[in-house]
Amino acid sequence: SDFNTAPDLYSPLIYLKGSPFFFALEEKNGTEAVNEALNNYYTQEAFELAGPEDLLSTFTDASRCDLDAFYHEWGVTP
Repeated sequence: SDFNTAPDLYSPLIYLKGSPFFFALEEKNGTEAVNEALNNYYTQEAFELAGPEDLLSTFTDASRCDLDAFYHEWGVTP
């Protein structure tokens, strides 16, 4: 629903920027923190309707540091 007013932005953001975002996050925080976050996200959100803020807060918690500047750099907001 966030893309109702700009549907032409959906594909570039989701399909072209998604993977590089996760690789940069792994480079910044390490593989262990990213794997921990993904595991926690799956456990906490299984069978639920999760939003982007749920994923971002899970990564913030697993990294044990403030990721706001990193998220801002990538154009995402928790």
